[in-house]
Amino acid sequence: NGDLLSELQQEAPCGVGDLQCRLAARFCDGARPTLLFDGSPLASTDFLYEDVSLAVVRRALPEEEAASLHAARTAMSHVRAEHLQLVKDLRMPPEPVRDVLAATMSLLDLREHSWMSMKKFLSQRAIVSRLIALEPHQVSFDSQLAVQEIVRRHSNSFTNEVISRCSIALAPFATLVRAFLVCWKA
Repeated sequence: NGDLLSELQQEAPCGVGDLQCRLAARFCDGARPTLLFDGSPLASTDFLYEDVSLAVVRRALPEEEAASLHAARTAMSHVRAEHLQLVKDLRMPPEPVRDVLAATMSLLDLREHSWMSMKKFLSQRAIVSRLIALEPHQVSFDSQLAVQEIVRRHSNSFTNEVISRCSIALAPFATLVRAFLVCWKA
């Protein structure tokens, strides 16, 4: 079935989610590996408190998830600086705009989500290309949890209809966030 199995010695204490992110970055195969302890998979929220030997199962990113990520990156490639300028010019942005920008900033481990910080974020010269180049395994586990929480609390903001009504420029950002969520679950 294409799974690769290897073994790993891990010193404690260590969060399973952090370990999965580090392994995914090392393997560069786009998917968070599954860690097995005594044949049972560990949840990414588990914590290892003692030195253990773990089995590591790696799977390449499934075709559907890879296609979703590719489509999101293609949509992002059409975002232009003048589109982002229109968002920055807003005095009081609608809630969906704030939600999508907060989740996008969290992908890059940026935790300050004030409107001033968001405007500064949008002003960065290569922000679109940075987001296009970002791989799911490069996002830290803490950032993944932050993004998941933002989307869970404000799921309506990430629907294409809602964000498109507020800002056509940010619809690709919401699509990218949704694609990352799908990849992390794979």
